[in-house]
Amino acid sequence: MYLFHSSVRDFFVETELNIDHRDYLDNNAGKHWDALQNLQEMFDPSIIEAGNVYKLDRSLSINELPYTKVSWSLIQDKDYNPTLAETCYTDYPLRLLYSLPQELSLKQDNWSVFLANNYKDFRSKVVSIKAIQRTGILLLFQNDSPGIYPGVDELQLRSGTSITVGDGGLFTREMQRLANSDQEYEYGSAQNRRAIVNTPVGIFYISQEQGKIFSLAGGIQEITLTNNEFWFNSYLPYQIIQDFPDFDLLDNPVKGVGCQVIYDNEYRTLYFCKKDYKLKDKYKGELTYIGNGEFDYRGWLKVTLDNKEFFESASWTVSYDPATGNDISWHDWHPNLAMGAKNTFMTIVGRSIWKHNNRCDLYCNFYNQDYPFEIEFKVDTTPGVTTIRNIEYYMEVFQYNENCRDRFHVLDFNFDEAVIYNSEQTSGLLSLNLSPKNNSLLLASYPIVGFNQIDILYSKEEQKYRFNQFWDVTRNRGEFSPTVTESIWNTEPNGYIKNLNPVNLNYTKNELQRKKFRHYDTRVLLRRTVSGNKNMQLLLTDLKHQLSFR
Repeated sequence: MYLFHSSVRDFFVETELNIDHRDYLDNNAGKHWDALQNLQEMFDPSIIEAGNVYKLDRSLSINELPYTKVSWSLIQDKDYNPTLAETCYTDYPLRLLYSLPQELSLKQDNWSVFLANNYKDFRSKVVSIKAIQRTGILLLFQNDSPGIYPGVDELQLRSGTSITVGDGGLFTREMQRLANSDQEYEYGSAQNRRAIVNTPVGIFYISQEQGKIFSLAGGIQEITLTNNEFWFNSYLPYQIIQDFPDFDLLDNPVKGVGCQVIYDNEYRTLYFCKKDYKLKDKYKGELTYIGNGEFDYRGWLKVTLDNKEFFESASWTVSYDPATGNDISWHDWHPNLAMGAKNTFMTIVGRSIWKHNNRCDLYCNFYNQDYPFEIEFKVDTTPGVTTIRNIEYYMEVFQYNENCRDRFHVLDFNFDEAVIYNSEQTSGLLSLNLSPKNNSLLLASYPIVGFNQIDILYSKEEQKYRFNQFWDVTRNRGEFSPTVTESIWNTEPNGYIKNLNPVNLNYTKNELQRKKFRHYDTRVLLRRTVSGNKNMQLLLTDLKHQLSFR
Protein backbone atom coordinates (compact mmCIF):
# COMPACT_ATOMS: atom_id res chain seq x y z
CA MET A 1 0.00 0.00 0.00
CA TYR A 2 1.13 3.65 -0.61
CA LEU A 3 2.17 5.49 2.54
CA PHE A 4 1.78 9.01 1.02
CA HIS A 5 0.55 10.75 -2.04
CA SER A 6 2.20 13.71 -3.86
CA SER A 7 0.30 16.06 -6.11
CA VAL A 8 0.19 19.69 -7.35
CA ARG A 9 -2.90 21.78 -6.90
CA ASP A 10 -3.44 24.90 -9.03
CA PHE A 11 -4.68 27.80 -6.90
CA PHE A 12 -4.27 31.58 -6.39
CA VAL A 13 -3.36 33.26 -3.17
CA GLU A 14 -3.36 36.95 -2.20
CA THR A 15 -0.33 37.93 -0.17
CA GLU A 16 1.52 41.14 0.75
CA LEU A 17 4.84 39.37 0.12
CA ASN A 18 6.43 39.68 -3.31
CA ILE A 19 7.38 36.00 -3.75
CA ASP A 20 8.95 36.66 -7.15
CA HIS A 21 11.90 38.13 -5.27
CA ARG A 22 12.42 35.15 -2.89
CA ASP A 23 15.79 33.43 -2.73
CA TYR A 24 16.75 29.72 -2.33
CA LEU A 25 19.50 27.39 -0.99
CA ASP A 26 22.02 25.38 -3.00
CA ASN A 27 20.44 21.92 -2.26
CA ASN A 28 17.21 20.48 -3.57
CA ALA A 29 15.59 20.66 -0.16
CA GLY A 30 16.06 24.45 -0.11
CA LYS A 31 14.87 25.15 -3.63
CA HIS A 32 11.54 26.33 -4.86
CA TRP A 33 10.05 25.33 -8.16
CA ASP A 34 7.89 27.27 -10.51
CA ALA A 35 4.60 25.71 -11.56
CA LEU A 36 4.87 22.32 -13.31
CA GLN A 37 8.67 22.50 -13.54
CA ASN A 38 11.00 19.61 -12.41
CA LEU A 39 8.19 17.69 -10.66
CA GLN A 40 10.32 14.56 -10.35
CA GLU A 41 13.01 16.38 -8.33
CA MET A 42 10.43 18.19 -6.26
CA PHE A 43 8.70 14.89 -5.24
CA ASP A 44 11.96 13.06 -4.45
CA PRO A 45 11.20 10.82 -1.37
CA SER A 46 14.55 11.74 0.19
CA ILE A 47 13.49 15.35 0.70
CA ILE A 48 9.82 14.83 1.20
CA GLU A 49 10.12 15.43 4.92
CA ALA A 50 12.24 18.60 4.56
CA GLY A 51 10.61 21.74 5.83
CA ASN A 52 9.72 24.80 3.78
CA VAL A 53 12.39 27.50 3.19
CA TYR A 54 11.25 31.12 3.29
CA LYS A 55 14.28 33.20 2.20
CA LEU A 56 12.71 36.59 1.42
CA ASP A 57 13.58 40.24 1.98
CA ARG A 58 10.46 41.53 3.70
CA SER A 59 11.36 45.18 2.85
CA LEU A 60 10.05 44.30 -0.61
CA SER A 61 6.62 43.70 0.80
CA ILE A 62 3.72 45.79 -0.45
CA ASN A 63 3.19 47.46 2.89
CA GLU A 64 6.83 48.55 2.98
CA LEU A 65 6.92 50.36 -0.39
CA PRO A 66 7.27 54.20 -0.22
CA TYR A 67 4.01 55.04 -1.95
CA THR A 68 2.05 53.08 0.67
CA LYS A 69 3.15 55.59 3.29
CA VAL A 70 1.55 58.55 1.47
CA SER A 71 -2.13 59.28 1.45
CA TRP A 72 -3.79 58.98 -1.95
CA SER A 73 -6.00 62.01 -1.36
CA LEU A 74 -5.78 65.34 0.40
CA ILE A 75 -8.61 67.53 1.55
CA GLN A 76 -8.66 70.86 -0.27
CA ASP A 77 -8.67 74.09 1.69
CA LYS A 78 -11.94 75.93 2.20
CA ASP A 79 -10.86 78.72 -0.19
CA TYR A 80 -10.16 76.25 -3.03
CA ASN A 81 -11.59 77.47 -6.34
CA PRO A 82 -11.39 74.87 -9.16
CA THR A 83 -11.85 77.50 -11.87
CA LEU A 84 -8.97 79.56 -10.53
CA ALA A 85 -6.82 76.49 -9.92
CA GLU A 86 -6.85 75.62 -13.64
CA THR A 87 -5.04 78.87 -14.40
CA CYS A 88 -2.38 78.45 -11.71
CA TYR A 89 1.00 77.06 -12.66
CA THR A 90 4.24 76.73 -10.75
CA ASP A 91 6.16 79.29 -12.81
CA TYR A 92 8.82 81.39 -11.09
CA PRO A 93 10.32 83.73 -13.73
CA LEU A 94 12.40 85.56 -11.12
CA ARG A 95 13.87 82.39 -9.58
CA LEU A 96 17.39 81.16 -10.21
CA LEU A 97 18.16 77.44 -9.72
CA TYR A 98 21.67 76.09 -9.30
CA SER A 99 23.03 72.55 -9.40
CA LEU A 100 25.73 70.69 -7.53
CA PRO A 101 29.31 71.21 -8.75
CA GLN A 102 30.77 68.54 -10.96
CA GLU A 103 33.91 66.83 -9.66
CA LEU A 104 36.47 64.63 -11.34
CA SER A 105 35.78 60.85 -11.63
CA LEU A 106 32.13 61.13 -10.59
CA LYS A 107 29.81 58.68 -12.34
CA GLN A 108 26.82 60.87 -11.66
CA ASP A 109 26.37 64.12 -13.59
CA ASN A 110 26.08 66.71 -10.84
CA TRP A 111 25.24 69.45 -13.32
CA SER A 112 21.80 67.87 -13.62
CA VAL A 113 21.25 67.53 -9.86
CA PHE A 114 19.19 70.37 -8.38
CA LEU A 115 18.55 70.05 -4.68
CA ALA A 116 15.29 71.25 -3.19
CA ASN A 117 16.74 74.31 -1.44
CA ASN A 118 19.24 75.34 -4.10
CA TYR A 119 17.41 78.35 -5.47
CA LYS A 120 17.14 82.09 -5.02
CA ASP A 121 14.27 84.47 -5.83
CA PHE A 122 15.27 87.92 -7.09
CA ARG A 123 13.25 91.06 -7.68
CA SER A 124 14.14 91.12 -11.39
CA LYS A 125 14.67 88.53 -14.09
CA VAL A 126 18.23 87.19 -14.44
CA VAL A 127 19.39 87.77 -18.03
CA SER A 128 22.92 86.39 -17.90
CA ILE A 129 25.52 84.94 -15.52
CA LYS A 130 29.25 85.45 -16.10
CA ALA A 131 32.25 84.08 -14.21
CA ILE A 132 34.54 86.65 -12.61
CA GLN A 133 37.65 86.52 -10.43
CA ARG A 134 38.38 83.08 -8.84
CA THR A 135 34.98 81.59 -8.13
CA GLY A 136 32.72 84.62 -8.31
CA ILE A 137 29.66 85.07 -10.50
CA LEU A 138 28.24 88.24 -12.02
CA LEU A 139 24.45 88.46 -12.30
CA LEU A 140 22.91 90.80 -14.86
CA PHE A 141 19.25 91.66 -14.38
CA GLN A 142 16.60 92.83 -16.80
CA ASN A 143 15.35 95.70 -14.63
CA ASP A 144 17.93 96.05 -11.90
CA SER A 145 21.59 96.90 -11.34
CA PRO A 146 24.13 94.04 -11.65
CA GLY A 147 25.48 92.23 -8.61
CA ILE A 148 28.22 89.81 -7.54
CA TYR A 149 27.98 86.57 -5.56
CA PRO A 150 30.54 83.90 -4.61
CA GLY A 151 30.04 81.10 -7.14
CA VAL A 152 30.67 78.10 -4.83
CA ASP A 153 28.68 77.07 -1.75
CA GLU A 154 31.14 75.55 0.76
CA LEU A 155 31.05 74.62 4.44
CA GLN A 156 34.27 75.27 6.32
CA LEU A 157 35.16 72.65 8.98
CA ARG A 158 37.28 73.19 12.06
CA SER A 159 39.95 70.95 10.64
CA GLY A 160 40.52 73.48 7.86
CA THR A 161 38.93 71.43 5.12
CA SER A 162 35.83 72.45 3.21
CA ILE A 163 32.99 70.44 1.79
CA THR A 164 30.37 71.39 -0.77
CA VAL A 165 26.85 71.40 0.58
CA GLY A 166 23.40 71.72 -0.93
CA ASP A 167 21.38 73.51 1.70
CA GLY A 168 20.67 76.66 -0.31
CA GLY A 169 23.54 78.51 1.30
CA LEU A 170 25.01 79.89 -1.94
CA PHE A 171 22.84 83.01 -1.85
CA THR A 172 22.64 83.44 1.92
CA ARG A 173 25.12 86.29 1.75
CA GLU A 174 23.99 89.74 0.70
CA MET A 175 24.62 90.41 -2.96
CA GLN A 176 27.30 92.98 -3.63
CA ARG A 177 25.83 95.72 -5.82
CA LEU A 178 28.02 97.26 -8.51
CA ALA A 179 25.92 100.43 -8.74
CA ASN A 180 24.67 102.49 -5.83
CA SER A 181 21.74 104.05 -7.66
CA ASP A 182 18.15 103.63 -6.51
CA GLN A 183 16.17 100.73 -7.94
CA GLU A 184 13.81 102.88 -10.02
CA TYR A 185 16.72 104.01 -12.22
CA GLU A 186 17.57 100.39 -13.15
CA TYR A 187 21.12 101.58 -13.78
CA GLY A 188 23.25 98.93 -15.42
CA SER A 189 20.35 96.62 -16.29
CA ALA A 190 20.63 94.26 -19.28
CA GLN A 191 17.93 92.92 -21.62
CA ASN A 192 19.84 90.95 -24.28
CA ARG A 193 21.52 87.61 -23.61
CA ARG A 194 23.75 87.86 -26.69
CA ALA A 195 24.83 91.41 -25.88
CA ILE A 196 27.15 90.36 -23.03
CA VAL A 197 30.72 89.21 -23.61
CA ASN A 198 33.54 88.31 -21.24
CA THR A 199 36.90 89.30 -22.76
CA PRO A 200 40.53 89.48 -21.58
CA VAL A 201 40.03 93.23 -21.07
CA GLY A 202 36.84 92.92 -19.04
CA ILE A 203 33.13 92.27 -19.37
CA PHE A 204 31.14 94.46 -21.79
CA TYR A 205 27.38 94.52 -22.24
CA ILE A 206 24.56 96.61 -23.72
CA SER A 207 21.76 98.12 -21.68
CA GLN A 208 19.35 98.43 -24.58
CA GLU A 209 16.40 100.04 -22.82
CA GLN A 210 18.59 102.71 -21.23
CA GLY A 211 20.59 103.44 -24.37
CA LYS A 212 23.93 102.79 -22.66
CA ILE A 213 26.89 100.42 -22.91
CA PHE A 214 28.77 99.30 -19.80
CA SER A 215 32.08 97.66 -19.00
CA LEU A 216 33.07 95.76 -15.85
CA ALA A 217 36.76 95.79 -15.04
CA GLY A 218 37.17 96.45 -11.33
CA GLY A 219 33.84 98.26 -11.28
CA ILE A 220 30.96 99.29 -13.50
CA GLN A 221 31.77 101.98 -16.07
CA GLU A 222 29.48 103.59 -18.62
CA ILE A 223 31.68 103.73 -21.71
CA THR A 224 29.08 105.65 -23.74
CA LEU A 225 29.29 108.53 -21.26
CA THR A 226 32.24 109.98 -23.18
CA ASN A 227 31.58 108.41 -26.61
CA ASN A 228 28.48 109.47 -28.57
CA GLU A 229 26.34 109.50 -25.43
CA PHE A 230 23.32 111.23 -26.98
CA TRP A 231 23.56 109.17 -30.17
CA PHE A 232 23.28 105.90 -28.21
CA ASN A 233 20.46 107.33 -26.10
CA SER A 234 18.51 107.95 -29.32
CA TYR A 235 19.35 104.94 -31.48
CA LEU A 236 20.01 102.08 -29.04
CA PRO A 237 16.38 101.57 -27.82
CA TYR A 238 14.19 99.54 -30.19
CA GLN A 239 12.31 101.60 -32.77
CA ILE A 240 9.97 98.79 -33.81
CA ILE A 241 8.14 98.88 -30.46
CA GLN A 242 7.38 102.58 -30.93
CA ASP A 243 4.88 101.63 -33.64
CA PHE A 244 4.07 98.12 -32.34
CA PRO A 245 4.29 98.00 -28.51
CA ASP A 246 3.05 94.37 -28.52
CA PHE A 247 5.92 93.14 -30.75
CA ASP A 248 7.21 90.04 -28.94
CA LEU A 249 10.28 88.85 -30.90
CA LEU A 250 12.68 90.89 -28.78
CA ASP A 251 16.21 89.64 -28.13
CA ASN A 252 15.83 87.57 -31.30
CA PRO A 253 18.07 89.00 -34.05
CA VAL A 254 17.41 86.00 -36.32
CA LYS A 255 13.70 86.60 -36.86
CA GLY A 256 12.97 89.74 -34.86
CA VAL A 257 15.13 92.41 -33.27
CA GLY A 258 18.02 92.17 -30.83
CA CYS A 259 21.48 93.33 -29.76
CA GLN A 260 24.80 91.46 -29.80
CA VAL A 261 28.39 92.03 -28.71
CA ILE A 262 31.37 90.29 -30.31
CA TYR A 263 35.10 90.54 -29.56
CA ASP A 264 37.97 90.23 -32.04
CA ASN A 265 40.72 88.56 -30.03
CA GLU A 266 43.46 89.28 -32.58
CA TYR A 267 42.91 93.02 -33.04
CA ARG A 268 41.43 93.54 -29.54
CA THR A 269 38.35 95.25 -30.91
CA LEU A 270 34.76 95.08 -29.68
CA TYR A 271 31.75 95.28 -31.97
CA PHE A 272 28.33 96.32 -30.69
CA CYS A 273 25.55 95.25 -33.06
CA LYS A 274 21.87 96.11 -33.11
CA LYS A 275 19.20 94.58 -35.39
CA ASP A 276 16.10 96.79 -35.60
CA TYR A 277 13.48 98.14 -37.99
CA LYS A 278 11.23 101.18 -38.35
CA LEU A 279 7.88 101.38 -40.08
CA LYS A 280 7.80 103.88 -42.94
CA ASP A 281 5.75 106.99 -42.24
CA LYS A 282 3.33 106.43 -45.12
CA TYR A 283 2.20 103.09 -43.64
CA LYS A 284 1.71 104.23 -40.04
CA GLY A 285 -1.64 103.05 -38.71
CA GLU A 286 -2.21 100.64 -41.61
CA LEU A 287 -0.38 97.58 -40.27
CA THR A 288 -1.45 95.36 -37.37
CA TYR A 289 0.91 92.99 -35.61
CA ILE A 290 -0.54 89.46 -35.56
CA GLY A 291 2.35 87.64 -33.87
CA ASN A 292 5.37 85.50 -34.76
CA GLY A 293 7.02 88.40 -36.59
CA GLU A 294 4.16 88.89 -39.06
CA PHE A 295 2.03 91.96 -39.76
CA ASP A 296 -1.34 92.31 -41.44
CA TYR A 297 -1.78 95.01 -44.09
CA ARG A 298 -5.43 95.98 -44.68
CA GLY A 299 -6.58 92.42 -44.06
CA TRP A 300 -5.24 90.87 -47.27
CA LEU A 301 -1.42 90.92 -47.14
CA LYS A 302 1.00 89.34 -44.67
CA VAL A 303 4.16 91.45 -44.17
CA THR A 304 7.45 90.60 -42.40
CA LEU A 305 10.24 92.85 -41.17
CA ASP A 306 12.51 92.20 -44.17
CA ASN A 307 9.95 93.74 -46.54
CA LYS A 308 11.72 96.95 -47.64
CA GLU A 309 8.50 98.39 -49.05
CA PHE A 310 7.07 98.76 -45.54
CA PHE A 311 10.07 98.83 -43.19
CA GLU A 312 13.37 100.70 -43.06
CA SER A 313 16.44 99.22 -41.44
CA ALA A 314 17.35 100.76 -38.09
CA SER A 315 20.30 98.38 -37.65
CA TRP A 316 23.88 99.41 -36.97
CA THR A 317 27.27 98.11 -35.84
CA VAL A 318 29.79 100.18 -33.87
CA SER A 319 33.40 99.18 -33.22
CA TYR A 320 35.16 100.12 -29.98
CA ASP A 321 38.82 100.12 -28.92
CA PRO A 322 39.09 99.21 -25.20
CA ALA A 323 42.75 100.28 -25.12
CA THR A 324 41.98 103.93 -25.89
CA GLY A 325 38.39 103.89 -24.65
CA ASN A 326 37.05 105.38 -27.90
CA ASP A 327 34.63 104.36 -30.62
CA ILE A 328 36.34 103.57 -33.92
CA SER A 329 33.71 103.51 -36.63
CA TRP A 330 30.26 102.54 -37.80
CA HIS A 331 29.99 99.47 -40.03
CA ASP A 332 27.49 98.45 -42.70
CA TRP A 333 27.34 94.74 -41.77
CA HIS A 334 24.40 93.89 -39.53
CA PRO A 335 24.42 90.16 -38.71
CA ASN A 336 21.67 87.83 -37.58
CA LEU A 337 24.17 86.06 -35.32
CA ALA A 338 27.79 86.70 -34.31
CA MET A 339 30.25 84.06 -33.13
CA GLY A 340 33.66 84.50 -31.56
CA ALA A 341 36.74 82.46 -32.46
CA LYS A 342 40.36 82.10 -31.35
CA ASN A 343 41.91 84.69 -33.69
CA THR A 344 38.94 86.23 -35.46
CA PHE A 345 35.15 86.32 -35.37
CA MET A 346 32.35 85.28 -37.70
CA THR A 347 28.87 86.57 -38.49
CA ILE A 348 25.85 84.95 -40.10
CA VAL A 349 23.50 86.64 -42.54
CA GLY A 350 20.89 84.43 -44.16
CA ARG A 351 22.54 81.07 -44.82
CA SER A 352 26.11 82.32 -45.22
CA ILE A 353 28.91 82.64 -42.66
CA TRP A 354 31.35 85.54 -43.11
CA LYS A 355 34.81 85.50 -41.55
CA HIS A 356 35.94 89.02 -40.69
CA ASN A 357 39.36 90.70 -40.70
CA ASN A 358 40.88 87.71 -42.43
CA ARG A 359 41.97 88.97 -45.87
CA CYS A 360 43.91 91.85 -47.39
CA ASP A 361 42.68 91.79 -50.99
CA LEU A 362 39.15 93.12 -50.51
CA TYR A 363 38.04 96.04 -48.35
CA CYS A 364 34.60 97.30 -47.34
CA ASN A 365 33.03 94.21 -48.87
CA PHE A 366 30.74 92.14 -46.66
CA TYR A 367 28.60 89.18 -47.76
CA ASN A 368 29.84 89.81 -51.35
CA GLN A 369 28.48 93.36 -51.41
CA ASP A 370 30.58 96.54 -51.64
CA TYR A 371 29.94 99.33 -49.17
CA PRO A 372 31.39 102.87 -49.18
CA PHE A 373 34.43 103.80 -47.11
CA GLU A 374 33.78 107.13 -45.38
CA ILE A 375 35.83 109.40 -43.14
CA GLU A 376 34.47 112.57 -41.59
CA PHE A 377 36.53 115.14 -39.70
CA LYS A 378 36.06 118.70 -38.52
CA VAL A 379 38.11 121.85 -37.96
CA ASP A 380 37.11 123.86 -34.92
CA THR A 381 38.40 127.45 -34.77
CA THR A 382 36.15 128.62 -31.93
CA PRO A 383 35.77 131.49 -31.14
CA GLY A 384 37.32 132.80 -34.35
CA VAL A 385 35.21 132.65 -37.52
CA THR A 386 37.24 131.68 -40.61
CA THR A 387 36.70 131.19 -44.31
CA ILE A 388 37.85 127.90 -45.88
CA ARG A 389 40.31 128.22 -48.76
CA ASN A 390 41.15 124.60 -49.54
CA ILE A 391 41.06 121.04 -48.19
CA GLU A 392 44.31 119.16 -47.72
CA TYR A 393 45.06 115.73 -46.27
CA TYR A 394 47.92 113.24 -46.18
CA MET A 395 47.05 109.71 -47.28
CA GLU A 396 48.79 106.55 -48.45
CA VAL A 397 47.08 103.81 -50.46
CA PHE A 398 48.47 100.28 -50.67
CA GLN A 399 47.73 97.09 -52.55
CA TYR A 400 48.95 94.01 -50.66
CA ASN A 401 50.32 90.73 -51.96
CA GLU A 402 48.91 87.36 -50.92
CA ASN A 403 51.12 87.20 -47.81
CA CYS A 404 49.42 90.41 -46.53
CA ARG A 405 52.86 91.90 -45.80
CA ASP A 406 54.48 92.93 -49.08
CA ARG A 407 52.67 95.83 -50.69
CA PHE A 408 52.59 98.25 -53.61
CA HIS A 409 52.09 101.98 -53.06
CA VAL A 410 49.25 103.01 -55.42
CA LEU A 411 50.08 106.38 -56.98
CA ASP A 412 46.92 108.51 -57.35
CA PHE A 413 44.12 106.47 -55.76
CA ASN A 414 41.80 108.76 -53.79
CA PHE A 415 38.31 109.29 -52.45
CA ASP A 416 35.84 109.91 -55.25
CA GLU A 417 33.22 111.98 -53.37
CA ALA A 418 33.30 114.77 -50.80
CA VAL A 419 30.89 117.01 -48.91
CA ILE A 420 31.86 120.17 -47.01
CA TYR A 421 29.35 121.67 -44.61
CA ASN A 422 28.74 123.58 -41.42
CA SER A 423 25.56 124.30 -39.50
CA GLU A 424 24.11 126.49 -42.28
CA GLN A 425 26.13 125.90 -45.46
CA THR A 426 26.91 122.92 -47.67
CA SER A 427 28.92 122.28 -50.81
CA GLY A 428 26.55 119.61 -52.06
CA LEU A 429 28.03 116.43 -53.52
CA LEU A 430 31.52 116.99 -54.93
CA SER A 431 32.80 114.37 -57.40
CA LEU A 432 36.61 114.24 -57.15
CA ASN A 433 38.65 113.82 -60.34
CA LEU A 434 42.42 113.65 -60.67
CA SER A 435 43.87 116.83 -62.14
CA PRO A 436 44.89 116.09 -65.77
CA LYS A 437 48.60 116.10 -66.45
CA ASN A 438 49.86 118.00 -69.50
CA ASN A 439 46.32 118.83 -70.67
CA SER A 440 45.57 122.49 -70.03
CA LEU A 441 42.33 122.51 -72.04
CA LEU A 442 40.81 119.74 -69.92
CA LEU A 443 42.11 121.42 -66.81
CA ALA A 444 40.30 124.65 -67.66
CA SER A 445 36.96 122.86 -68.14
CA TYR A 446 36.57 122.20 -64.40
CA PRO A 447 34.54 122.58 -62.29
CA ILE A 448 31.64 121.00 -64.15
CA VAL A 449 28.30 121.82 -62.52
CA GLY A 450 25.55 119.22 -62.84
CA PHE A 451 22.03 118.93 -61.46
CA ASN A 452 22.98 116.46 -58.70
CA GLN A 453 26.73 117.04 -58.18
CA ILE A 454 29.73 119.19 -59.05
CA ASP A 455 32.75 117.57 -60.71
CA ILE A 456 35.94 119.13 -59.38
CA LEU A 457 39.67 118.43 -59.58
CA TYR A 458 42.10 117.28 -56.94
CA SER A 459 45.88 117.24 -57.05
CA LYS A 460 48.30 114.87 -55.41
CA GLU A 461 51.94 115.65 -54.68
CA GLU A 462 54.18 113.99 -52.09
CA GLN A 463 51.28 112.10 -50.48
CA LYS A 464 49.32 115.38 -50.08
CA TYR A 465 45.86 115.52 -51.66
CA ARG A 466 44.30 118.95 -52.25
CA PHE A 467 41.12 120.41 -53.72
CA ASN A 468 39.58 123.88 -53.53
CA GLN A 469 36.78 124.11 -56.11
CA PHE A 470 33.77 124.37 -53.79
CA TRP A 471 31.21 126.93 -52.65
CA ASP A 472 27.92 127.12 -50.81
CA VAL A 473 25.01 125.65 -52.81
CA THR A 474 22.31 126.06 -50.12
CA ARG A 475 19.07 126.91 -51.89
CA ASN A 476 17.62 129.24 -49.29
CA ARG A 477 19.11 130.12 -45.90
CA GLY A 478 15.93 131.92 -44.81
CA GLU A 479 17.37 135.42 -45.01
CA PHE A 480 14.40 136.70 -47.00
CA SER A 481 12.08 133.77 -46.40
CA PRO A 482 11.69 133.20 -42.64
CA THR A 483 9.42 130.18 -43.18
CA VAL A 484 12.14 128.12 -44.88
CA THR A 485 13.38 125.36 -42.55
CA GLU A 486 15.02 122.81 -44.83
CA SER A 487 17.72 120.67 -43.17
CA ILE A 488 21.05 119.87 -44.80
CA TRP A 489 20.87 116.11 -44.15
CA ASN A 490 18.20 113.41 -44.11
CA THR A 491 19.37 110.83 -41.56
CA GLU A 492 18.15 107.25 -41.93
CA PRO A 493 16.54 105.40 -38.96
CA ASN A 494 19.86 103.67 -38.18
CA GLY A 495 21.29 107.04 -37.14
CA TYR A 496 24.62 106.88 -38.99
CA ILE A 497 23.76 106.91 -42.71
CA LYS A 498 22.87 110.43 -43.82
CA ASN A 499 21.98 111.70 -47.27
CA LEU A 500 21.97 115.25 -48.58
CA ASN A 501 18.52 116.81 -48.63
CA PRO A 502 17.92 117.58 -52.34
CA VAL A 503 15.27 120.20 -51.50
CA ASN A 504 17.96 122.23 -49.71
CA LEU A 505 20.39 122.28 -52.68
CA ASN A 506 20.74 124.50 -55.75
CA TYR A 507 23.78 123.48 -57.79
CA THR A 508 23.02 125.97 -60.60
CA LYS A 509 23.41 129.11 -58.53
CA ASN A 510 24.63 132.19 -60.33
CA GLU A 511 28.39 132.64 -60.03
CA LEU A 512 27.85 135.93 -58.19
CA GLN A 513 25.92 134.02 -55.49
CA ARG A 514 28.64 131.45 -54.79
CA LYS A 515 29.51 132.28 -51.21
CA LYS A 516 32.56 131.15 -49.29
CA PHE A 517 32.31 128.83 -46.31
CA ARG A 518 32.39 131.07 -43.25
CA HIS A 519 32.10 129.44 -39.82
CA TYR A 520 33.99 128.37 -36.69
CA ASP A 521 33.08 124.66 -37.04
CA THR A 522 33.57 123.19 -40.52
CA ARG A 523 33.20 119.49 -41.33
CA VAL A 524 34.47 117.47 -44.27
CA LEU A 525 33.08 114.11 -45.39
CA LEU A 526 35.25 112.01 -47.73
CA ARG A 527 33.83 108.90 -49.40
CA ARG A 528 35.11 106.10 -51.61
CA THR A 529 32.15 104.22 -53.07
CA VAL A 530 34.11 101.03 -53.94
CA SER A 531 37.54 100.39 -52.39
CA GLY A 532 38.21 97.00 -53.99
CA ASN A 533 41.65 95.69 -53.04
CA LYS A 534 43.02 99.14 -52.09
CA ASN A 535 43.84 99.83 -48.45
CA MET A 536 43.42 103.58 -47.80
CA GLN A 537 45.30 104.99 -44.80
CA LEU A 538 44.46 108.61 -43.98
CA LEU A 539 47.29 110.06 -41.88
CA LEU A 540 46.68 113.79 -41.36
CA THR A 541 44.15 116.45 -42.33
CA ASP A 542 44.72 120.17 -42.76
CA LEU A 543 42.28 122.86 -43.82
CA LYS A 544 43.69 126.14 -45.07
CA HIS A 545 41.50 128.89 -43.65
CA GLN A 546 41.62 132.63 -43.23
CA LEU A 547 40.30 134.67 -40.32
CA SER A 548 37.11 136.52 -41.17
CA PHE A 549 37.08 140.22 -40.20
CA ARG A 550 33.33 140.73 -40.41
